[in-house]
Amino acid sequence: MEILLTVKISVAKPFWKEWWFIVTLGAVIVLIIVFIVKMRERRHLRYQKELEHQLALRTKEVVHQKEEIEEINKDLTDSINYAKRIQTAILPEEDEFDKMFPKNFVVYKPKDIVSGDFYWARKFGNLQLIVCADCTGHGVPGGFMSMIGMMLLNEACVLKNILDPWRDTEGYG
Repeated sequence: MEILLTVKISVAKPFWKEWWFIVTLGAVIVLIIVFIVKMRERRHLRYQKELEHQLALRTKEVVHQKEEIEEINKDLTDSINYAKRIQTAILPEEDEFDKMFPKNFVVYKPKDIVSGDFYWARKFGNLQLIVCADCTGHGVPGGFMSMIGMMLLNEACVLKNILDPWRDTEGYG
């Protein structure tokens, strides 16, 4: 007697091959990717805001420094313009120049606002002296040198009456 035993074995599909697992796994992967992207966006926005804050601080600092420099520049320019007025005031007057030299013109165009360029003229009886000079230096140092030059000319010619440098040298070397 032979007994036949039939055993039906059914092997179920592994769960990772089930449709619901594949859909869930896909959804989890999508969620992880979305989470990572959102975290990077937030970090990037925080970094961008920090950079904007630093930029605003530095811009404020640069603007403040610019305003300070502009104020210093204004003060310096005002002082230089005042020095120009002083230097121009000691140049010979036009009407005196016109009396000495009726048909004259003067071209006075210094390189800087204040400079070492100057002219000087005086009349001593029949003798008329005119000096066109360029002192060493540019700007304010040149302006000071020109003022010293004018003062020395006044001292030598007007105060000490030295009108011929080749003849009148006593006390000067």
